[in-house]
Amino acid sequence: MRRVFLNCTAALLLALLLPIAVGSQDKAEEKTAKLIVVVLYEDIDNTPANDVYVSVQGYPRTVHFTGTTTLLGRTGSGRYEASLPPGLYDIFVSEPISIPQCRRVELEPGQEEFWKVKLESDYKHLTK
Repeated sequence: MRRVFLNCTAALLLALLLPIAVGSQDKAEEKTAKLIVVVLYEDIDNTPANDVYVSVQGYPRTVHFTGTTTLLGRTGSGRYEASLPPGLYDIFVSEPISIPQCRRVELEPGQEEFWKVKLESDYKHLTK
């Protein structure tokens, strides 16, 4: 009987605390934005670029913070993403045989910013 009481008490506590844990996770997601960069080669097939350096230099809107650099991780074929605090960011996409690309974005809480980049071959430097 005592074991049943303890199991019921544990289940009740879990049921009461679960919405609090989920609510705090939702609030944390609201304070960040998601940056998604899809990188393709500018060829006939729009081939995904999987070995690309995608970095973000940013200035989040936080107190006493001067800036940060973040590398975006590849999450799929030609897809790179990261969750970042709201702020102003410069995105830099580079790879050895293509001309580098960059773009500036301003991220707001809960926003999902998407940038599709087509890499153009750097013929000038490929011939050397």
